[in-house]
Amino acid sequence: MKRIFTYCLVLSTLLFGCVDIYNPEVDETENIIVVEARIAANAAENYVYLRQSVGFNDEEKFPVVKGGRVKIFDDLNTEYDLRETEDGTFKVNFKIKDDREYKIRVYSGSDVFESEFVSVPECPQIDSVYGSDEIRVVSSTSDGSEKEIGMQTYCDINNLLDSPYYRFAARKVLLYTYYEQIGYDIVTHYNWKSLYPSKYNIATIPDYSSAESIIKHPLFFLSRSIELEESERLYGWILIIKQHAIPVSIYEYYKDLSSQLGSDGKLFDPMYVEAKNNLYGVGYTDKKVLGIFEISKMKEYRFFVKYLSQDLGYLLKPIPYFYDISESGSQIHTFPDFWESADKVYPNE
Repeated sequence: MKRIFTYCLVLSTLLFGCVDIYNPEVDETENIIVVEARIAANAAENYVYLRQSVGFNDEEKFPVVKGGRVKIFDDLNTEYDLRETEDGTFKVNFKIKDDREYKIRVYSGSDVFESEFVSVPECPQIDSVYGSDEIRVVSSTSDGSEKEIGMQTYCDINNLLDSPYYRFAARKVLLYTYYEQIGYDIVTHYNWKSLYPSKYNIATIPDYSSAESIIKHPLFFLSRSIELEESERLYGWILIIKQHAIPVSIYEYYKDLSSQLGSDGKLFDPMYVEAKNNLYGVGYTDKKVLGIFEISKMKEYRFFVKYLSQDLGYLLKPIPYFYDISESGSQIHTFPDFWESADKVYPNE
C-alpha cells in the first residue's frame, strides 16, 4: 500500500507540479477602416458609418474615423458627396433610383477605397408569417443548459423573382405595464423599450434543392417571459420585420460572417475565414478595408405578439398601420397611440 501511495504522489507531481499559466503573445495589428454602408433604396433615411477595427488587446470599442470623406457614384458617373453629420457618420442625401447602379468611394488621409458597382434588386412580398410555441437553448454549460420558452416566427416566400437572396432585420418592441397606487387611485404606467437581434438572418433557396420557394424560414424568437422588475408585467411584443433583397455577393458575405459568429469552438464548427467583401483599395493604397457596400430594396412588416393562455396559445396579428414608435418610453393613465390589443381599430378603418 505504501508503494502505491508513493507512485501516486510521484505521478501527481509530474502532472500538476510543473504546470505554468500560458499567456500567449498576440501581435498588435494596425487598425483597419471598417465601412458600414447598408442603404435601403426606399428607406426614409440612410447613413454610412466609418469606424476602425480594434486589436485583441485594445479596450476602446470601434473608434470613429475622423477627417474622412464619402462619395457615391452612379453608372452615369453622377457624383454624390455625402455630408458628415458627426465624426464618422455620413448621411445619404439623394434618392436611390431603381434603374441605376452605384458604387461607393471612401477617402481617409491619402488612402482611397471603393466598391464595385451594385444594382438595386427587386423585393417580393412575404406570402405568410406564422409562429409556433417552442423552447430554445440560450446557453449551454457543463452544469446544464439555460432554456427559454416563447414563439419562434417563420415566413414563406413563393414569388422569388430573379435573385432569391434576402437579409432580415428586426426591432422587437417590448410592451410592459406597471401599476402604482397613488392615494386611493391605481395608476397604470404603459412602458416600452426596443431590443435588436444580434445575429444576421439571411435566406435563400436551400442548397441542392429544386424548390422555387422559401418555406418555413426561421425569423425571430419572442420570449413568453422576460426579466423585469417585480412590479412590472409583460404585456406583449410589437415585432417590426424589415426584409431586404440583396445581391448574391452580399449574401455570401453575410453567410461567411454568420458561420463565424455562430461558431462556438467545437470540433466540427466552421473554420474561420476572412469574409469576402466588395471593397478594395485603389491607387497606391495597399491597406485592407473591411465592411460592405449594400444597396437593397426593403419591405417592412409589423405584428403584435401576445401569449394568451396554454389553451389559446399565442396571438400573432398583423399591424396594418405603421405608427412612429420611439426607442423607449413610459406613459401614464392612457396608453400611447401605438399600443396594441387584439381588437384594436386603426385609422381609416
